[in-house]
Order: sequence, then structure tokens, then C-alpha cells
Amino acid sequence: MADQKVIRGNLGNIVSKVREAKIYKDSVIIVGLAADPDLVENTVRSSVYDPSHTHSYRPWRVEVHD
Repeated sequence: MADQKVIRGNLGNIVSKVREAKIYKDSVIIVGLAADPDLVENTVRSSVYDPSHTHSYRPWRVEVHD
């Protein structure tokens, strides 16, 4: 994704890595096992990213065509 950056670090260095990457707002920091893509490869995708799911930033229904 063009609008996505992945910064990997630990609790001791993540602040400096985020600053170095010039990420100032609108970011999500995931900590722990959930951040390891090898461990979550076959899990259920979050409904937040499902195009048919509505929320405050997407309050209307989006038609999904297969």
C-alpha cells in the first residue's frame, strides 16, 4: 500500500524509529505477537477493513462484487 509504512522495533527503540520515519499522527502501533506476520498468517481478517463493514469513517454500505 502506498499510504502504509511498516516500522519494526521493540519497546526500547520504537519511539526513535517512529520519529526517524517522520510519523507524527494517524498511526497504529501494534505490540507483541500480533505484530508477527508469521504467527497471524491464517487468522480471520479484521472486519474494520472489510469493504462491506460500516463504521464512523465509512458510514454507508459499500456493494461488494465478486
